[in-house]
Amino acid sequence: MNNPAKNHIKQLINNNGPIPFSEFMHAALYTPNIGYYSSSTPKIGAKGDFITAPEISPLFGNCIARQINEYIAEHGQISILELGPGNGTLAASILRNVNLDSITTYQLLEVSASLKQQQQQLLQHELQENYHKIKHIDKLPKNFNGIIIANEVADAMPVNRFTTGPDLLEQFVDIQNEKFIPINIKATNSDLISQVNNLDVNLPHGYSSETNLAMTSWIKALSEALQQGLVLLIDYGYPQLEYYHTERDGGTLTCFYKQKAHDNPFINIGAQDISAHVDFSLVAKAAVAANMTLIGYCEQSHFLMNLGLLELAQKQYETQPLLTAKEIKLLTMPNEMGSLCKVIGFGKNIPEQSLAGFCRYNKVESLFTP
Repeated sequence: MNNPAKNHIKQLINNNGPIPFSEFMHAALYTPNIGYYSSSTPKIGAKGDFITAPEISPLFGNCIARQINEYIAEHGQISILELGPGNGTLAASILRNVNLDSITTYQLLEVSASLKQQQQQLLQHELQENYHKIKHIDKLPKNFNGIIIANEVADAMPVNRFTTGPDLLEQFVDIQNEKFIPINIKATNSDLISQVNNLDVNLPHGYSSETNLAMTSWIKALSEALQQGLVLLIDYGYPQLEYYHTERDGGTLTCFYKQKAHDNPFINIGAQDISAHVDFSLVAKAAVAANMTLIGYCEQSHFLMNLGLLELAQKQYETQPLLTAKEIKLLTMPNEMGSLCKVIGFGKNIPEQSLAGFCRYNKVESLFTP
């Protein structure tokens, strides 16, 4: 069967020799018209490859709306920018529960044309006469005033894979018998060598994992776009000491295909999601270096509970007890999204303040080595 994404990557390798895994991942996910996020096949929800918190329950977006309303009460009218807004479900939940009169615009930055179309259809239906507040953009704005939200965005950024040893090795991708295979080559990428050497952990020889070389510049770009306001990032990940724990040898790379998770990125090219967990210590240091203030970091379950998840669920529970119980379990249980997903918050040019979402169980200190 003809596979345009696979053929494209094969051509890259035939032309240039083995390519770094980060280049392979970028091509498989983001090549225009043929990469996973450029295709029109369903990605999110029961008919897609994976499910995110907004699809599990509208209570997720309702909690975030509470956090936004708290900020509005303090700072007045704002705009909201959502990065990678999926099919628009989170935006719909937020706008259903936020103080709409205090929202100037709700901006959506989306790379997928098919997802952008889904967002438009859903939000037109939801907002009716208020749809004029929705603004689709294709690059970060300038002088943004408000709140930037990124739910499960950073984990889809390409990563470089490495193995420690007397010399650091970087994973490249080659072709053998018409199949993609990983090969380790002595690292020459100075950014990779520096980033691995600067980890706050001592890794044993032969330890394999990954790191995101674009994270620091991405966080810096968010800070440069933000004149005043908040950044809330929600994603799978760990502080550095946990991320590079000896028991996590092999890294965190995960692929999703038709609701099944596996660890082989070299199959289903262009038809499966590829992700890696977020190094939240790297994120925190990048934000501080980019002149943002670290406000909070905690597990998703604690963030939602701090914002009154159980109180919000009570009304729904009265009419749909089983469904509500299932939604809360998926959002908060440690072996589900509750502990695996984290929330980190930054502020820029705002008075130092505590946010309700981080009022208890704030674990900022875990991001930095003592």
